Amino acid sequence: MIELRELKVEDAKRLLELIKDKKVLFGLGNPHVTFETLTLEKEIAFVKIMCEDIKNKKDLVFEIVVDGEIIGVVGTKGIDYKKSEVEFGYWIGKDYWGKGYVTEAVKLFVERFFEEFDINRLYAIAYSNNPASSKVLEKNGFTKYDEKEATHLITKEKVIDFYYELKRS
Repeated sequence: MIELRELKVEDAKRLLELIKDKKVLFGLGNPHVTFETLTLEKEIAFVKIMCEDIKNKKDLVFEIVVDGEIIGVVGTKGIDYKKSEVEFGYWIGKDYWGKGYVTEAVKLFVERFFEEFDINRLYAIAYSNNPASSKVLEKNGFTKYDEKEATHLITKEKVIDFYYELKRS
């Protein structure tokens, strides 16, 4: 069974274990570290900042948990109250890919987000080299509204960014 659980600083070590896989890290749209700078201290510092942002209603972030084990994260990045929109994203450890966990986590997250925040639009970016991410968004009612050529922040390879949105119904 999948659940969304409050992000906790004491879980930074587990999150680091999951994100240490290059394929997972390379899937992040805006990573807070590079593979070379990935340390427990930096992960703890990042999680502390996120917890503070959650407390101050700047973001909403959850751990994705399956059968009591943390497998990833889903959350927002910088709520814009004036525009009534926010970018959100997700990631899970490689061992959990392809099992439907992210699709279910996004469904739970979207429901909870729209219950807790008076924001009208969630948007997300999926890379062209990660079609599974586009499928997750589409299964959850997101529609593609744009695409742009981009350079991946870590690999520096050319990719197409697919932009998706979901508006409050």
